Amino acid sequence: MTRQLGAILEYVDQLQKINTDQVEPLAHPLPIQNVFRHDEPAPSLPVDAALQNAPDRRANFYGVPAVLE
Repeated sequence: MTRQLGAILEYVDQLQKINTDQVEPLAHPLPIQNVFRHDEPAPSLPVDAALQNAPDRRANFYGVPAVLE
């Protein structure tokens, strides 16, 4: 492991010798952009449509097992 760590430190030393004064810092090496769509309000599903396949429907809610004693 000593040789591997030595090789890493030598490489870091090489990188420190490079003049990067004219290089703009990057957050990512590739040009990326936000791929999410704009969040725009839209009508919700009606309660009956949202709960039509619920295995345990309780009024206008999903029925779930109790997790508290």
